[in-house]
Amino acid sequence: MLLLFLYEHSQADLAAITITKAADYLREHLHLNVKMSDVAKLTGMTVAGFRRTFEKIYGISPKQYQQRCRMQEAKWLLSATDKDMNEIAERLGFNRLHSFSLWFKSVEGLSPSLWRKRQKMRRDEPH
Repeated sequence: MLLLFLYEHSQADLAAITITKAADYLREHLHLNVKMSDVAKLTGMTVAGFRRTFEKIYGISPKQYQQRCRMQEAKWLLSATDKDMNEIAERLGFNRLHSFSLWFKSVEGLSPSLWRKRQKMRRDEPH
């Protein structure tokens, strides 16, 4: 992510700055159900133009970016905190724990609780 940030900020293109702000907005509002059409309006672009420019800079769609950020945040919350699953789900914009668990499992192949348990076991292993 840092490399993407540095690359993006090295662009003289005004669109890159707009897209950077849009990416920041997506990352900072993971708890909201942000619609790409709303973000596109904020950048002054059409949805298609926003998506195309975002993909040119980041190499992935805005929705994929949002999902990757959401997963990074989920993994961090699971491994670095003792927050319960409901609180984590809510913080990431899921109304139901079941929805969060299904989403996490579809991406990672494990339930969030099992993923957390495995991370804890790895940390506790003698090195």
